[in-house]
This record gives sequence, structure tokens and C-alpha cells, in this order.
Amino acid sequence: MNGYNLSRRWFNFCFDNPDLIRPIHSAIFFFAVEHCNRLGGKEKFGFPSQMTMEAIGVRKYQTYGKALNDLNEWGFIEFVERSRNQYSANIIRLSAVPKNGIARGKALETKNQRLRPLSSRTRN
Repeated sequence: MNGYNLSRRWFNFCFDNPDLIRPIHSAIFFFAVEHCNRLGGKEKFGFPSQMTMEAIGVRKYQTYGKALNDLNEWGFIEFVERSRNQYSANIIRLSAVPKNGIARGKALETKNQRLRPLSSRTRN
């Protein structure tokens, strides 16, 4: 699974579930994708909480922990091993398909009507 496919699945999920998503979810998920890429695309990898919180600008562990658990519950990440204390990292795996199934590919379309391209819109 490449970064583009993970990104597309994430944003399709966001369009389908706007009431669940907050910006911290996107920040954590895309930092996990970036961290996985930097490690050479490992299947499972350490995901240190302090490093992640510093990178995405979150100070409260409770905020970070709740969002990370949401991503696990929705099926975007999977915990291989939970950290036991502040000195060990969670070991996670990026999941290819969210638990609620594959999202639709046409998330930007409205009901029976496509968005007009910018060039066809009139200027005021």
C-alpha cells in the first residue's frame, strides 16, 4: 500500500464521517505514514508518543491518546504492542482498509450533480 492509496482512503473516510474527524486525527495518521516511509516502509514500527506529539504540536497526552485510539478503532492503524511506560514506544502497523469497509471513490460529487470546474464559473 503506497502513501497515495492510504491518503485517498483516509480522506474518503473523512468525507463519509465528518462528525467523527478532527484535525488531530489527520495529523497523527499522516505523521505515521511519514514515519513509516522514513523507516523504509516497514510492516510494523515503533511510534514514540513524545516524538509524535512534538511533531504535530500537541501538548496533552490525553488528547493524543484519544485520537490514536480512534484511529485504531476505525481500522487505520493497528496496535501490535502497546507501550508499557513513557520510555517505550507503541508498535503499530498501518492498515490498508478501514474497519467499516472500502470508502467510495467519488466523495467530492454531490447528489446527481458534479462540481463545475473553476474555469466555467462566472466572475463577479
